[in-house]
Amino acid sequence: GKSTAAAAGAHLPTQEAGAEGPTRIPYSSIPGPGWAMAFMQMRDPMGSYQTIYDRYGGPKMVRGRDMKGRKTVIVYDLAECKFLLRQEGKYPLSPIMDVQLPPTWARERFGDDSDAIKGSSAGPEWREFRDKYGPGLFTHAAGSYLGPITEAADIGADNFQLFAEAGEIQRWAQFTAFDMFFSVMFGKTPQTAVFGTDQTNPFCELVELDKEGLTLAVQHAYLPWFMVPRNAKDKFMKTMDRIAEASSPVLQRALNAPKEDLPDCYLRDMHVNQGIPAEQLLSIVPLLLSAGIATTQGLIQWNVLSLALHPEAQAKVRAEVADVLGDGPYSRDAKLPYLEAFIRETHRVLPANPTLTARIAPKDIVTPSGYEIPAGTLMTLCPQSVARDPNITKGKDIDQFRPERFIEPSRDKGCPMQSRMNKDPFGMGGRVCLGRRTAELELRAILVSLVRRCEITALERDFGVEWMTVLVPKPFPKIQVRPIDTVPSAQQSA
Repeated sequence: GKSTAAAAGAHLPTQEAGAEGPTRIPYSSIPGPGWAMAFMQMRDPMGSYQTIYDRYGGPKMVRGRDMKGRKTVIVYDLAECKFLLRQEGKYPLSPIMDVQLPPTWARERFGDDSDAIKGSSAGPEWREFRDKYGPGLFTHAAGSYLGPITEAADIGADNFQLFAEAGEIQRWAQFTAFDMFFSVMFGKTPQTAVFGTDQTNPFCELVELDKEGLTLAVQHAYLPWFMVPRNAKDKFMKTMDRIAEASSPVLQRALNAPKEDLPDCYLRDMHVNQGIPAEQLLSIVPLLLSAGIATTQGLIQWNVLSLALHPEAQAKVRAEVADVLGDGPYSRDAKLPYLEAFIRETHRVLPANPTLTARIAPKDIVTPSGYEIPAGTLMTLCPQSVARDPNITKGKDIDQFRPERFIEPSRDKGCPMQSRMNKDPFGMGGRVCLGRRTAELELRAILVSLVRRCEITALERDFGVEWMTVLVPKPFPKIQVRPIDTVPSAQQSA
């Protein structure tokens, strides 16, 4: 049961709500660890959200300070999260605006008119950026890039066993995620996921640089100054310069090619169809290449680990793929309910990001439960903790990995586990991840390619967790990969 010493609402006024609404709960009366929250986040930047939830007995909301010392509330209750997202307005304020190294690099290298600056801004400039670069990545139009995505996924799957035997699953995931996103950008894969070519394929360097550049940007934005690597800005600027230098030749060739020779890809849509000038794309593409693999590579790792840890679920995914797709490529129109449930259950049990999103309160807010949140407060929405709370969820199997919970006709639609707020790590609202649709296709394409080619078994079940830009397993448990020549039918699996 819940802790009686720190039960939800234990520190709150107990007066009955009047006719005018619930009792007001001043910000100073919201329970929480205060400044201790900052130190908890320093020790465990991502796991602290669950720790705080458990310590305070499943509260709707807690109060504290983040690692930067800002006033913060962590919001766990689903209804409160939904309400706060509705308050964000046309131009949502987000801590992503604190990620200033990328726009600083763009300004110094390309001038004040670079579109890359607008992506981390607020107001009309931010909205202009989203409206310009969102089509193709964020909309269902991303499905037009599925051909090159599938080609890159197949190459990654073909080389999976070699990386696994070398104990390099994390590198494989990074290379495969990069190949798929690069294919979206340029219409062809750079094949960094071909095992053993990291010394000869120049694009392999880009993968390492992308990881380093994005990690530095996130650390600079969210960590206190004494935890940020020394000379982080200079390191980031040099890293981005090298990414731009390495990617510029292929980008220039694509931009200078006759329009009819440019394959269907994001670059063609932006430059040819939307008329975005080449100089803008030269500043945007290096940043997109860096950001475009961060979440996806984490998702790939957690889903591969779920396949390895749960052979029965893996067999069901494989059988469904065989029955629905046969030998054909993955299609976003294909009905694969068990695969979808498997991906969702992986996020519930092994989330790449334990929070949904974060906003900065644009004004003084009073929530439906009466909590008073002052303007400027950082609001981190974390409904995933509720979805793993046995005191709240409907069902006694919360610690079991059971994708069927999301497809059974008898599932309780009122259960927090069923809320679409707990569906994936891409966020919600106006600042939802720009590449969400693309990443969803990439994840499904690589999983389909993998289960067709091999059977994955975990040889050990213990692993730690590392925070890069999302959570990833570290070290990745040892696995055994057995190639399969035939795909079992549903009848054979049964």
